[in-house]
Order: sequence, then structure tokens, then C-alpha cells
Amino acid sequence: MARGSAMAARIRHEAMAPPLALPPGVSPQCRRVRAEGPLSQETLDACVAKFLRSPGFKANSPIVATFATSVHDPWLLGLSAAKLGLPVVIAGLGRSFPSHFSWWLGYAKKFPGSVRAAQVLRALAPRAPVIWVDSTDTVLVNPVVGSAARAISDVLESSAGGRSRVLVGAECWSWPRCYADDYGRDPEHQRCMTSSHACYPNAGAYLATSDAMYHFLAAHNETWQAFLGTGMSNAECTHDQAALQHIVLNRTRARYAHLDVRLDSATSFFFNMHECKGPAIKIRNLSMCYHRKHTPLDHARYERHGNRSALWFKPGLVPPEASLPQRRMRHEWSRPLIAHAAGDHRVLTDSPFFEPLRAELRLEQEAAALRNYPVLLVDPAAGGVCTTSSIGEAYGVRTGNGGRRPLAAAARPKPRKPASRVRRGRGGTG
Repeated sequence: MARGSAMAARIRHEAMAPPLALPPGVSPQCRRVRAEGPLSQETLDACVAKFLRSPGFKANSPIVATFATSVHDPWLLGLSAAKLGLPVVIAGLGRSFPSHFSWWLGYAKKFPGSVRAAQVLRALAPRAPVIWVDSTDTVLVNPVVGSAARAISDVLESSAGGRSRVLVGAECWSWPRCYADDYGRDPEHQRCMTSSHACYPNAGAYLATSDAMYHFLAAHNETWQAFLGTGMSNAECTHDQAALQHIVLNRTRARYAHLDVRLDSATSFFFNMHECKGPAIKIRNLSMCYHRKHTPLDHARYERHGNRSALWFKPGLVPPEASLPQRRMRHEWSRPLIAHAAGDHRVLTDSPFFEPLRAELRLEQEAAALRNYPVLLVDPAAGGVCTTSSIGEAYGVRTGNGGRRPLAAAARPKPRKPASRVRRGRGGTG
């Protein structure tokens, strides 16, 4: 039986179209919308020329990228990337969404905007590793060493073979629907379950070359857009993770033959911290389930040496002993680059486990070293299609209301309508 057949039966692959009267069985949240198209070659060339001169770009460096309508002080992702000296890219800063969308529902802005930003990065540095993550609940917890460095090398080497290798963060629960029956027919998922709790994909953490990232985000956007105008449930047509589930379940089909999507079930690069405990959840059209109880933080240990800190993770089904073994005995431990507090941002903002890291970032931000760190902006609300700002200036930008514009930013030719108040929650747009 074809993998993901239950999901495939629920969608039609149709071309994008302007909003129409809703067909029978299509909810308002699933109606089709107009979306931005790709950048023109002329605009793309101008962006590349501008960013090559920007202090925010560094050749031969991994790039940290996100779609964020706003960022909030302290922005742990940006600050931690700045501490390591990695280029930081924000797509969509200050942009507004259509009024019937919550901020994490990005058919018209988030995904097309992400594809446009990936288009710029591909033209700017085709072979650069790109770390595309959610903006509000992620932080860099290690330098690029150990398992994280090996993951980047693997992506670089594998993408040279014609297929676009993408490493996707993995977690223990199925969201936004319980896809356990679909994955029950997936041999790779079944193999994963013998050695890991994290066997479902998470849509907030991707690693690929800039070229592979462009192809992956474009396919993700096309898959999501195909959900619209159909009788699919709100849970799936309004959550990007449903489109990712569809790609993973159908990764052997011709439509995704150009992609080589792998789950980071060993937590080599992405450390997803969402717990799987208690009963399975069902709220209206949303349903969440998991195979086994799992607390990811039980597998993690934080280590400090003077002003330096390090996060270690022990893969497997059983948590390790309370204390870290001596370094020469840690060959089975991983050093993930990204920690992701999917579903509960307080793990990063309030948990004592991450207080050493938060304290380091606060001190450096107070000294202005990180606050003044340059940030590359693609499709901001002001400043043209591509411009350079800083972390501190990004704090002053508010979604849709103009906010405080980046330095040297000029208004777009046509003023934008103010957006309704945006609420924060799970997802990647800040």
C-alpha cells in the first residue's frame, strides 16, 4: 500500500487561484488566497549585490534563517547565533497577515516569504549550510562541533549527488493530527522506533544547503497550497507541520523524488524538547498522540567551564545516569546545535536548565556586542526587498504598524494597511 495514502486521498494538487466563493465542505480557514510569487531576476541580483557588501554576510559560514514578523527582547535565537558569529537572516519582519489568519498560519506570507528568502540565499551562497528554524522558541546551545559539525558535512556531501538532502528535526509526538496509522505502514518510522523516541518530523527545524533549502521550502509551500480549497480539516490546512507530514509520508513518490528528507532522530543537530506524557489529546480537529512517554530533557546534560557552556544529549530509549561521564567516555553522546522548545517556550525562557546560557547572552547584550550585531532582512515591511539592520533595531519593529524602521530604511512605494493585533503561540513567525 502506498505510504500516506490516507492523507493523499484528502488533497488535490491544484494551481493557485484568487479567493473564490467557498465550495461545499471548505471551511473559511481553508480557502485559497493570493500569495507572493518568486523574486524577479533583477530584484534577486540587486539583493545579492547588496548583501555581498553587508557586514552581516560571511562567506563559507553556516547561515541561521527564520521567518519572523517580530522578535522580542531577549531574542535568544539571534543573540546565540551572534555570539557564534554566524550570519542571521530574518524574512518578513514587520509584515502583516490577512485578517482571518492567526500569526502562525502563513499561506499568503510565511511560506511564500520563506521561499523568497531561500531564493536570495541560494543566489548569494549556493553551497552554504542554512539552518532554518522557528524564531521564538529556538536557541543555539553549542558551537558547530561534534555531531553538529558532522551533520553539516553530511548535508554538504550528500547534496552534491543531485538530490536535495534536508535534515529535519524530530520529536516524539504526532502533530497536528495523530498520524500513527499512516506511519504504521512506513518502514523507516518503524525502524526508528526501535532505537529512538523522536520519530515524527517537526516543522520548526531544518538543515540543508541553500540550494536544497530552496527546493525543499518550495515543495513544502506547493504542498500546503494544494491543501487549500479542499475539504481538508482546519487542523491540517492551517498548520505547516501537516504539509511536512505529507512530504515525509510520501517521500518516495515522484513529486518529491528531488528531495532526500531525513529525520534527525538521534538529536545530532536539533534537540526538540517537547514532552510526551499524559493521555493523547483531541481538541476539535486537532489530535496529538505518541508511542511512549518521553521527557527529552532527561537525556540532556548541561556543562560549564568558566564562561563556556556545553549541552550534551544521550540518544536512545533509556535516559543516562545523572552525571556526565568523563569526556573520553562520551562517544555515544551528541552535541546538537539547536535546542527547540516546541509547544512550550517557557522551557527556554524560564527553566533553570537554560539559565547559564540566558545569563551569558544577557551579559553580552548589555555590553552591546550582540545587540548591535548585523541582521540581513528579506521582505521587511520597510527598507526595500533586502536590507541590513541589527538585533537591537529589530526589537523596535512591530507587526504591520510601521514600528521603528531599520537604519537607512526607506518606505515601500505603497503604504501597507495596519494589521490586527497578532497573538503569540506555537510556530515560527515570532
